[in-house]
Parts: sequence; structure tokens; C-alpha cells
Amino acid sequence: TAGMASIYFFFLKEKFGMGMQDFGLVFGVLSLSHAVCQLFLVKPLKRLLGLRGTILLSFTCAATITCLGYILVSSVRFVYIILIVGGLNVIGGPIVAAMVTNMVEPHVPAEDLAVTVGMVQSCGAFAGLFGPWLFRAVFSYFLQPGRHSTEMVWVLALLLNLAGIALTLCLP
Repeated sequence: TAGMASIYFFFLKEKFGMGMQDFGLVFGVLSLSHAVCQLFLVKPLKRLLGLRGTILLSFTCAATITCLGYILVSSVRFVYIILIVGGLNVIGGPIVAAMVTNMVEPHVPAEDLAVTVGMVQSCGAFAGLFGPWLFRAVFSYFLQPGRHSTEMVWVLALLLNLAGIALTLCLP
């Protein structure tokens, strides 16, 4: 997620020539979509699909709606559709936090829970540091003359989301 976020506005500027006013609207729609999904959809989806199913839905939406959407999008109008429907990408975050908490048995001391949560947070921090670097490097590579195919960065995102789906399918 951090990697995709690090190049998102650069991608929109490069592909559609968007400027600061456009970015304000994009960010507003994106924030509203994410807020609505997290506030109103996480709990019903968790009840309907379970923890694992909701994470799978999140990764699947990220891979199909967002990644494939930005690979194929040809008009700014479709960007807003991706932003609205793509809010489903964020429903996995609260669910992952719940799963981490559920991983530790009830009789385990609180410090062991803290260690587990800390390890998961460290992995997330590593991804948050490495992801933006990787995505910016790939995006910059495809901006070079003769390689003008900025959509390729979304292929990387698609592959990482497919890896997330595979890892989620391995969960008990």
C-alpha cells in the first residue's frame, strides 16, 4: 500500500496531466471512499465472510479494481470510479489487526501479545520503508525515454497483491 501511495499522484500527473486542483478532488474522493468502507462495511463483511474471507476480498479488490483498473484506464472519469469502488481495498487493515490479536492464545501473558503485535508492526514498517523505494524505482525506470509505459508499476502492485492472496490462502 505504501508503495502504491508513493507513486499514485505522479502516475496521475504523468498519465492524465492532473494538477494540484485535480489532486485535491482525487484525495477527497479517495478519503471518503476509504472512510465509508471502513466505517460501514468491515463489520458486516467480517460477519458474512469471516476474517480470512474479508482479507481475501480486500486483496482481490486491490488486484482487480485498483491494479487492473489503472493498467487499463483511459479516461479521468474512470479514475473516479476506481477510487470509489476501490475503497474496498482498505477493509483488510482492521481485519489484519484483529487476526494478529486472535493469534495469541487467551492464557498467554500480555508481554507475549505485545511481542507478537510488535513483530507484525515491524514487518509493516519494513514494507512501509521498502515499498515506496521499490515503486518509485520501477516508476522512474518506465519514465525514461523509450520505456514510456508507466502502467507497468501497477503490474508490480498486481503481483504483490496476488502474493498477498496466496499467503492469505495459507492461513488456517
